[in-house]
Amino acid sequence: MKKITLYIFSAVSLIIFISCSYEKHTLKENDVRDDFFIIWSLSDIQPRHYSDREGFDLAVSDVKRNLQKPDMAIVAGDIIHSKDNAEDDFRWYLKTKELAGVDYWFEIAGNHDMKDYENYKKYIKQPLHYSVTAGNMLMLFMSDEDKSPPQYISDETFEWWKKQVIENQDKIIITISHAYLKHSGLFLSDLVDSRTILNSERFEEVLKKYRVDLWLAAHTHIPSFFGRNENRVEEFNNTTFINISRIRRDFNFNPESRVIILKNNSPVMIIKTRDHDDEKYIKRREIVINLPINFVFKSRKPKF
Repeated sequence: MKKITLYIFSAVSLIIFISCSYEKHTLKENDVRDDFFIIWSLSDIQPRHYSDREGFDLAVSDVKRNLQKPDMAIVAGDIIHSKDNAEDDFRWYLKTKELAGVDYWFEIAGNHDMKDYENYKKYIKQPLHYSVTAGNMLMLFMSDEDKSPPQYISDETFEWWKKQVIENQDKIIITISHAYLKHSGLFLSDLVDSRTILNSERFEEVLKKYRVDLWLAAHTHIPSFFGRNENRVEEFNNTTFINISRIRRDFNFNPESRVIILKNNSPVMIIKTRDHDDEKYIKRREIVINLPINFVFKSRKPKF
């Protein structure tokens, strides 16, 4: 198990959008600030054919040209689709992601990545579960540990996650998995077992007693307009569950991702939905989470 600590270093000013409308609260050129922390979260790149690579190419181009540089990127699984093209696709992914201009990337394996775990280890070089910290925010990453749905997370990984959650209640906590929890309330979570984490009840019992502020998952390839892509569960200490959406252009739907914005010394987390075809945030799909504590960071220098 590897623990990665991400501290935040000083320097470049960040211009970001902080409201649910595109124009209303856009920061102007004379209102540039350097106290925001931005996370680009995406999932399900998985090209079936060479032509499917276009979705990730487009998303990377949009981020590079139109967004102020994110501090880090999160990929919630399924970088590849098939073992047949896995090594070539992993190499393409690594080359393409560098074009986004994001310095720090943190991935987990989805069920498709686990079809060629040897090449996943070779190219992605992340363990199946690990933690990342940024200031006083703790992010817990848990890969799928099997190649077939529903998502399999071992009891060993669960116990690691549980210990991290219990011992870090003084921090902002984000969990990242490939699939949903069964009772997250997200689209299909309560209807299709293959979309969920096997034995979700283990995690749900912990959430009833201990706080996790945000749970990010994907796997369903559902675009945001389907609805039920965000849900706050009071029974689970008000954990907010979010479907990150998908990059691959399934059924000709535009590639989508989420941009998470935190402000230094503020308890407000803003999550925007990015349409990479239209190169804009999707109106009325902004989520605001009021955290129990302020997000605080001092430097942006990474330490591994």
